[in-house]
Amino acid sequence: FMESLTSKDKIIQLCVGDQIFSTKLSTLCKFENTMFSAMLKGNFEIETTNDGAILLERNSKHFSRILNFLRHGTCSIPQDPQE
Repeated sequence: FMESLTSKDKIIQLCVGDQIFSTKLSTLCKFENTMFSAMLKGNFEIETTNDGAILLERNSKHFSRILNFLRHGTCSIPQDPQE
């Protein structure tokens, strides 16, 4: 998998829970001391789905907020805790 990560503009697919998310490699590596940065630099074993998406066995409910934080540096917190 690591051999294919040559371009910062490469689109990465992430399978989180039951959803597929797409983002640029540069977004996931934006901050040095994160799990994503360490994982994509080869410090952790990467599991993939049959389609080649990186498998993250986590709840997908708030994952879009995490990606938006990595993209924009801000995170909106919902008023309703059920969201």
